[in-house]
Amino acid sequence: MVTEVENYQPSTDIPGFREVVIAYCDRQPLSLEEFRAAIYDNNVKVSVDSFGGDEEAYQRFINSENAKGYVQV
Repeated sequence: MVTEVENYQPSTDIPGFREVVIAYCDRQPLSLEEFRAAIYDNNVKVSVDSFGGDEEAYQRFINSENAKGYVQV
């Protein structure tokens, strides 16, 4: 879990870098219930809007193997 974040802006123009971000973390293991919720209850909802309104692409996805097992439709 991220506990603190520091941002550093370069004092001169350094090509390829805008800033440096350092994140400090603490180890906080999940309980079994939290782990199962994170893995199995992803709350993903796929709709025709997910495909920019393309109904045909949406139907192809819903009927594909890619949609089974991890996406709630």
